[in-house]
Amino acid sequence: MFFDIFKCRFKSLLREKSGFFWTLAFPLILSTLFFLAFSNLNKIDEFEKIKIAVADVQKAGDGFNAALRNSGLFEVSQTDLEQAKKLLSEGNIKGYIECKDANDFELFVQKSDFEESIIKMFLDSYRSSYSSAEKIIASNPASAKDVINSLSEEKTYINEMPSGNGNSTVIYFYSLIAMVCILSSTYGCSEVIKIQADQSTCAARINISPSHKLKVFMASISAAFIFEFFVTLIVTAYIKFVLRIDFGTSMGFILLLCAAGCFAGISLGAMIGAVVKKPEQFKIGVLVSVTIFFSFLSGLMYENMKYIIQKNAPALAFINPVSLVCDGFYSLYYYDTFDRYFLNVSILAAMGILFSAVTYFVLRRQKYASI
Repeated sequence: MFFDIFKCRFKSLLREKSGFFWTLAFPLILSTLFFLAFSNLNKIDEFEKIKIAVADVQKAGDGFNAALRNSGLFEVSQTDLEQAKKLLSEGNIKGYIECKDANDFELFVQKSDFEESIIKMFLDSYRSSYSSAEKIIASNPASAKDVINSLSEEKTYINEMPSGNGNSTVIYFYSLIAMVCILSSTYGCSEVIKIQADQSTCAARINISPSHKLKVFMASISAAFIFEFFVTLIVTAYIKFVLRIDFGTSMGFILLLCAAGCFAGISLGAMIGAVVKKPEQFKIGVLVSVTIFFSFLSGLMYENMKYIIQKNAPALAFINPVSLVCDGFYSLYYYDTFDRYFLNVSILAAMGILFSAVTYFVLRRQKYASI
């Protein structure tokens, strides 16, 4: 009997077009829009080498050549003066440098812009360093070797710490998957309504059938969970394999978190559907309000709200299922350990069990004077 009810409810969920739109079509459309909007966002900080030409570079000496090469700023073409002028006029380079002596250069550009300013700053810095070294060596020839070594030595005072895989836009897609998980609450609420005799004639017929109400509810909730989890898998697969968003190597953990999120979401919806003693539309309104409020507190609408809550009321982050799903994704992305991840999954599972227990005790006490 359980599997017959499960199969019927699963087929019924497949035929609900409105549910399909909000849980599957809408996230797919939104993820595509995210991809179109953020596809080039990570390239903002990438620096492309500036194309320049150097005419008569042999007059400048090996020191100037080495400085150009080690700067990492330029893509250099070594040409004669006429070829450099031609490249500049055709727009193939940003500027060219005419070398007249070891410390005598002239820069030619077509316009004054950011990249052209970098070329000028490099030449000014080289001239300054060359003049300083020349004066020091002239006053103290024995220090020539130390001066040359000092100028060629590169020092850095910044240590780069690894944090995630460098793709900041993946956080938007994690938030989208978290939203899909929590939207499963609508199915949980709907399944409870379908076994409450005062909500519909269909529910009344279920209550007078020989099947145990708890068995009907468990089969229906199981069908809703499997359905929503498959929907989440489809959205995740679309984001990873079609949009080619890199989630890293933790796909197994992502799927486990999705399952925990779906379980908590469906259980939350079922509890609200059981506890609220009002018509169906009122219950759905309460559920949507709670979901939106949780989403707001987790930072899905206002990015800084997540940090405001963690700073001023950190306990709210641990009782908000939306925030727990998002933080679980963040922990996979940013942290080297899985301590926070497993804590969030455990809390989501505990929430799902608690919500399910409340739903069970409320439903088993519901009796009707007449059906």
